[in-house]
Amino acid sequence: MRVVLYTDKTVRECMSAINERMQAKATSARPALDGWVNKSGEFSLGVSMQVAGRFNRTTYLRGKVEKQGGYSVVTCDVANGVERRGQIIVFIALGLVALVMLGSGNALFALILIPFALLLYIPMEGDHQNSETLVNEVQRTLKARAKPPAGAKPRRG
Repeated sequence: MRVVLYTDKTVRECMSAINERMQAKATSARPALDGWVNKSGEFSLGVSMQVAGRFNRTTYLRGKVEKQGGYSVVTCDVANGVERRGQIIVFIALGLVALVMLGSGNALFALILIPFALLLYIPMEGDHQNSETLVNEVQRTLKARAKPPAGAKPRRG
């Protein structure tokens, strides 16, 4: 998923704020972030959260901050996972495939689909949760919004 945000901060201020946020200790409201920051405006943030039982999923967001006119544009790419409705569709499809396999006499392959479903659940749900967290952290840290700041004139190309 690609997210475009706008902030009044300069590229240098944005990189400094992201770096400070990565150094901050985890709290109950804000998870620990890892990643890197480049002076050119590129950055990466990662967050790891528990998904199912003791299984964790780490998701990374890559972003770039560029100056345009009177504001900075933050472009982020992050895996957004699958929401609950999509997960249900995937698991129903896997169940139907397992039934077809059982009907054709391939019970072993049908049973293999059970751990495969768990292996699919972890990235689908983990990326869904983590992508929201990462985008929210970028918005909070940079005081960024989905619309350009008021009074700023976008550059015309």
